Amino acid sequence: LEIAQRRITLMGIDDIAKVVEHDVTAESVFSVLPAAGTVDVITMSYSFSMIPDQAGVIRNEARLLKKGGYLAMADFFLEGNFDSCLSPLFRQLRAAESQFHKNWFAMDHVHLLGDKQLEMGAASDLEPVWDNRFRGAVPFLPFLQPYHGVYIMKKK
Repeated sequence: LEIAQRRITLMGIDDIAKVVEHDVTAESVFSVLPAAGTVDVITMSYSFSMIPDQAGVIRNEARLLKKGGYLAMADFFLEGNFDSCLSPLFRQLRAAESQFHKNWFAMDHVHLLGDKQLEMGAASDLEPVWDNRFRGAVPFLPFLQPYHGVYIMKKK
């Protein structure tokens, strides 16, 4: 966090960026973050899939965002954008592969994002505006090719 804060200072953006370490699912997060309804953009990079209370994350981040604000997540996904277009045989193979990835990552408390997690935003007035998933390697484990992706929601 100290390195991140130094970079913010070096870039001269202290007035618009803030480094905070806190449980984003806790109500007390609002004591260290900007006022509810005032944030333009929130980004999460490979962290949402590791937070047990994902509904709490979405709820508090949606509360922080102002109308028209964006929540952008880069993370691991359970499925690709076009899995439903596969032939029945390849859909079964993808389902087996997805189950393997799900179980493998769960050993490290990483829970690949599926439709259930992504649909949580709708309950908090967040609508999806971007969903791009792609195959990618995992460091030191080249045989794993899970879906990575970027998912962006906008507050209504």
